[in-house]
Amino acid sequence: MKKMKGILKIVALALIIVSCSKPEIKPIGEYYPAGDGMIGSWMLTSVMTTDLDLPVPETDDPSDFYNSQPTQWKFTFNADSTYTVDEKGPGPNIFGDNGTWTFTNYPFPESVMMYNVDTTTLALKNMPRASDAQFGFEFTRQGCGADYVAYEYTLTRN
Repeated sequence: MKKMKGILKIVALALIIVSCSKPEIKPIGEYYPAGDGMIGSWMLTSVMTTDLDLPVPETDDPSDFYNSQPTQWKFTFNADSTYTVDEKGPGPNIFGDNGTWTFTNYPFPESVMMYNVDTTTLALKNMPRASDAQFGFEFTRQGCGADYVAYEYTLTRN
């Protein structure tokens, strides 16, 4: 009986020790700085517009119009935080021919700011990684002191 109590104490002590041990922490992957995935050439492949003037905003997909034109929007984002618009297609030209770009709230960006003649703030749909084939952003147009249309652009790596 004494042997059985001794064995039970040892087993209980072993269970306590095992349950208190911490799991091994393994690396979660390679670190990459925010924005590295944006560097490269991109082509506008999808556009969604939302009419904000209506009592119930309506969304439309004019992507076919944007992509059926002789020229499409093509962007190049460089590592030195400059960008160029290689080709311009239909739609609002808020980007100019070239400029600089930076993120807001770095290192956890929510928006990208593009500087040319004016400063344009674009809300990011996703932060592109180097392995991502697509990323997107949103912006609104204003008139009479209020937003009247929202654009959602999706760009695909060229």
